[in-house]
Amino acid sequence: MHAPAAAIVNQAFLRAYALEGKALGRSIFLPSLAQDGQAPSMRVVGVAADLRPDIESDPRPAVYLHFQQSPWAYTRLLALVSGDPREAVPMLRENIWAEAPEVTLDGIRTLAEAVSEDLSGSRFSALLVGSFALLSLALAALGLYGVVSYSVQRQSRSLAVRRALGASEGGVVWLVLREALAQVAIGAALGLPLAWMLARLLTSQLYQVSAADPPAYLLTLLALAAAALASSVLPARRALRLDPATVLRQE
Repeated sequence: MHAPAAAIVNQAFLRAYALEGKALGRSIFLPSLAQDGQAPSMRVVGVAADLRPDIESDPRPAVYLHFQQSPWAYTRLLALVSGDPREAVPMLRENIWAEAPEVTLDGIRTLAEAVSEDLSGSRFSALLVGSFALLSLALAALGLYGVVSYSVQRQSRSLAVRRALGASEGGVVWLVLREALAQVAIGAALGLPLAWMLARLLTSQLYQVSAADPPAYLLTLLALAAAALASSVLPARRALRLDPATVLRQE
């Protein structure tokens, strides 16, 4: 190809070399393409949007060259087709071989499959972390249930006296629920600062979520509150079933 060497750069390239608004028409030198110790000069003819190498990486400076000016031993072809992309594979293979019969075609897959493979590691990590989180929540609910049940048993005489004096069922349920919520409040006061500090160590594993993401912490508090409610159901029912006469007679 005898046209002047041209290149397209991405937005990250402009930011890295402070070329915002003044890149078009400039000449750049690419040492990676140097021959006989001399890097070729490329004229910037366009600017492309940034692409992430993978979901966990930030966009890196990139330069796109015409294939005939800088041929590679292998390349990738991205084709937009209508309907089922798998049905278009034979047609694409025949058209490519009609133009270049020596080309070897392998690794044919849909874009959805490529994205799924790229995200498989992140999805497995998210599934693993989510499973441990659910297990921790279940253990927390079980622990709350034990604490609240013990508290109801210890305060059975007090609850019986309240019932004998005309305390409403709602008032008794609130006493039981307040015990569970108090435990959650203590745990949240101690755990949230620690969670925030530990989350900063995992920033590299987070995608578009900061270590101090308020919705994430709010969702955690709501989940703990739900666990407190669930763990208080049986103790509250047990407290409502207390017979004041029987309890006071036993005391």
